[in-house]
Amino acid sequence: RIFAFLGTLVQLSLLVGMVASGPFTDRYGPRWTWGAASIVLAFAALNAVRVSLRERRRLADVPV
Repeated sequence: RIFAFLGTLVQLSLLVGMVASGPFTDRYGPRWTWGAASIVLAFAALNAVRVSLRERRRLADVPV
């Protein structure tokens, strides 16, 4: 069930991104759209690293 939920979240984020990219591209152009998307992806990657490191530290403190 959780995989279906996660898949739904992925598809929903794709839909929102595609809907938002049309007016954004019309207004600012494809280069700025590409740049904005790269900033969003870089932020997401940094956030994933931050969360992973925090989880790793938390699991290291748990006795086995």
